[in-house]
Amino acid sequence: MHSIRQEELGPNPSNQVISSQTVSSAVYDEDSQSNGSIRQQMDASMQESRDSAKQDLTGVTMKVLAEERCSELVKEIVSKDKSLVDILKPLPVRTSAISLMKSLFHVDISVLEKCRNRELKKDCRVNVEGMSKSHSKTKLLLQRMSDESLNEITAKKMELMSNIISQLEELFAQRESLLSEINDNASHGTNMEAIVKEVCKSNEYERYMMFIGDLEKVVSLLFCLTTRLARVENALSRTDENTDADEMQSLKERHSLLSRQREDAKDLKDNLDRREQVVTGILAKYLSKAQLEDYKHYVRLNTYFLIEQKDLEEKIKFHEEQLESLHNSIPP
Repeated sequence: MHSIRQEELGPNPSNQVISSQTVSSAVYDEDSQSNGSIRQQMDASMQESRDSAKQDLTGVTMKVLAEERCSELVKEIVSKDKSLVDILKPLPVRTSAISLMKSLFHVDISVLEKCRNRELKKDCRVNVEGMSKSHSKTKLLLQRMSDESLNEITAKKMELMSNIISQLEELFAQRESLLSEINDNASHGTNMEAIVKEVCKSNEYERYMMFIGDLEKVVSLLFCLTTRLARVENALSRTDENTDADEMQSLKERHSLLSRQREDAKDLKDNLDRREQVVTGILAKYLSKAQLEDYKHYVRLNTYFLIEQKDLEEKIKFHEEQLESLHNSIPP
């Protein structure tokens, strides 16, 4: 009888067990290493999130404290220098003016902000040449007077000026960020225009272009009238029995005129809304569902950016006026 070799009968069961144990051990070690690596990555990610949250919280806290200090300084300064009351006291109707603009154009800010990253880079630098002359002059004044002996009210004015400069630098940085986003959206608009021109009839394309152009004009007009009306209402709120009669009459006439003009502008806005519906109906015939949503998103962002840009410019102008008034109130 021929001897049968072990290889022909199959692998030795004991060897098979040993082999399985070896493989299992290797797999276990590999899984352990993999799990350890994943765990390390998760820990690092969680730590990074915690650090970021701490930084955000610290930033918010510092901003709140700075705003509180500014309010204290304003109260102390205007109690000693009544000439600065009008410029240092915040405009009570300004916020309502911005709210009115956003409600008129039905801008869904909560949705839009999810699509945008307005975080400023920590290494952001503001170009001094881009600031106003009064801003630069004030910086030189602060440097020159930093070592001099100041009376109490002048020292408080200088501190407030320094705080306003910090606010302006932040606003300038926000404007740079916003302009970048506006440029990105403008590129999106250029692509959309090319698509509309390609698929639509010439008269339909012209309707589209007129609507987009008039959108900017109506937003700018309404914003201008709303903020001017806010200033007049603010001035009227400060009048009393000692106010000059001619000045009072002038304010009332300006308020009446601006109110009528804003109502007329609202009619333009209603007309613009109807035209938007017509344009959307036209595009719905030619564009895919995704393209139509892109168009709507572009229009919403365009409107939102226009309002945000005007709002930022107003804030910058207001703080620069504060800075210049404080600067001029300090004796040479």
